[in-house]
Amino acid sequence: MGALVLTMAGLSCCSDDDGLEPDDYDKAYQIGFFNQPSYAKNKQGYWYTDEHNNEVFYKMIPNTQAPYTLLVIPKGEKGLETIEHLKEKKDYILNIQEVNEIEKHYFVTTNKYFESPNLYVSVPYLLEENGNKDHPLLVVPKFGIKIKDGYDISSVEQKYKSVLSQKEVIELKYGFTYYHFDCNKKNSYEVLKLSEEIYHMDAVEWIDVNMYGAFWAF
Repeated sequence: MGALVLTMAGLSCCSDDDGLEPDDYDKAYQIGFFNQPSYAKNKQGYWYTDEHNNEVFYKMIPNTQAPYTLLVIPKGEKGLETIEHLKEKKDYILNIQEVNEIEKHYFVTTNKYFESPNLYVSVPYLLEENGNKDHPLLVVPKFGIKIKDGYDISSVEQKYKSVLSQKEVIELKYGFTYYHFDCNKKNSYEVLKLSEEIYHMDAVEWIDVNMYGAFWAF
């Protein structure tokens, strides 16, 4: 599976998590194993503003059928230990592939969707528009945010200081600046849900959610 970090924006959701109980639970590493994500039936997707200043929504369809190839990012040392522990779960875990050695991103192929407070997890999505099963998207917990003229990024930072941490300010040669943030959420649904909230702030011109896509790049 190739990977290209893409950028997309916004989201719409129709309900809260269903509160599904795990089919199996690993107490030592707080890993819950599920037949499918609790948010599988929730409406998800991304917004952008087109050249005519119209807001456009693309629906994203989460995979609900095993096997899953998940993007998994460990949180600290406990997260790295959890990744190593998953390798022992032979009944569920089919393959673990490290795809970003510096930031410790993994693709995990598994017969069960899983979550843990020690990990960030994204299920693969397809865009409803084309339904191309060869090009799934995996949500990375990183945002690019462009602020409208006359506003300041501090309004976003203050409101979401518990879940966003600024990584860098990017100044492009063709005339604008945007801000790159890490997002501390547990899964792709929560990241996309947060992106919708930020997208609709008065100060925000656009927000892009980083994603792995269909081709290898840097």
